[in-house]
Order: sequence, then structure tokens, then C-alpha cells
Amino acid sequence: NPHAHEVEVLRNYRDNVLMQDAVGRKFVEFYYSGAGERVADFVRDKTRFLIPAIKRGLDYIVKNYENKKTETH
Repeated sequence: NPHAHEVEVLRNYRDNVLMQDAVGRKFVEFYYSGAGERVADFVRDKTRFLIPAIKRGLDYIVKNYENKKTETH
């Protein structure tokens, strides 16, 4: 869901963390070049067993980022 809270947090992370240095910007550029969609298609079609691990990783990023934002405010 593009409007899910977690998606909003990840967008915020992209804009406020990844886009703040050259390596992060390159990663975002790579992701939006179509690589992100190709990787998602590959995982969905060939390696579905990875989906729970990927979700846990993204949940970890969301939780960690939200905690850091809370600590700085």
C-alpha cells in the first residue's frame, strides 16, 4: 500500500538519510532506474522464501529510524 505508514517512513528515510550523501544518492538512483522493480519481480517469482526476511529488514529500518527521530526531538 503506497499510503501505509511504513512506506511513508521509508520515503522520509530516503529523503532525509539516503539523499544526504553520494553513496545514498547513487543507491536511490539505481533503485529508481528500474532495478528495484526488477529485484522485486525476481524475489516474487523465484525466491518467495526471502520475502519474510526482506520485510523484517525493512521493518527494522522503519523502527530504528522512527526511534532515532523520537530521540532527537
